[in-house]
Amino acid sequence: MKASEKRLLRRQLAMAEKKEKKYLSYRADSKMNIDVFSGIRQKIPEKALSALETAFEKGFFFIFEKGTGLIEKTGNFDQIKAQLALNRYELQMGINKETLKIFDVAAGNKSIGNKSLSTVEGAALGVFGIGLPDIPVFLGVIFKSIYEIAISYGFDYDSDAERAYILSIIKIAASKEAGKIIASHECDLLGEKIDCGEIPQDVLTEEDIRDTSNMLATSLLVAKFIQGITIAGSIGAVFNYSWVSKISKIAKIKYKKRFLAGLLRNA
Repeated sequence: MKASEKRLLRRQLAMAEKKEKKYLSYRADSKMNIDVFSGIRQKIPEKALSALETAFEKGFFFIFEKGTGLIEKTGNFDQIKAQLALNRYELQMGINKETLKIFDVAAGNKSIGNKSLSTVEGAALGVFGIGLPDIPVFLGVIFKSIYEIAISYGFDYDSDAERAYILSIIKIAASKEAGKIIASHECDLLGEKIDCGEIPQDVLTEEDIRDTSNMLATSLLVAKFIQGITIAGSIGAVFNYSWVSKISKIAKIKYKKRFLAGLLRNA
């Protein structure tokens, strides 16, 4: 690899890290979020809290046990893989801004479509007063978005190690304030171990799945509960878009960092 190509990769990696720092420093609990939903959060019955946590947990386990094949049927995964092969060929011809950007474009195009799908799904189900039944569909959109971003940068998504990595990405989005930085660091460590072939035997446990599903359920609690109220269905749609966007954004940053680090490692 040419020295100029290595310098470019390092600059690109620094830019990705700068975006990551901005993401991690952003206060997720905006004024609107607190003003509109803080009162409702306190009024949600314990039974409703438990029901939402159970729904999310079942949704996570279903996706990992049986849902991947169903998710693949909803997207053009073969087309994404074909585009990846073309992008890799272009990269072999020379590493420059253009040949690196095509990977970003591929990942970006997929996440945009999934965010739109989540908004439509949230609005439609919210209008009919549906909250809990919507959760598996909502989780499917999230995982579909992450899967497509992963493929766009050349990463698998169906091994236990990569599933654990996906959970670590979701944890970042679901964490609050300082917790985001800790979760991000753990995500980076796991990604590095995977890429260096140092995968722990217990890389994915049922406890990890439950912890992540509970974190996401807690973070989405008010939005999904409101979506179960017919009048407020449109608010649920907004939050669906917001969360898919939030998770897709950090997923693109993390997979791009792994992609660039891998190119540098193999230089």
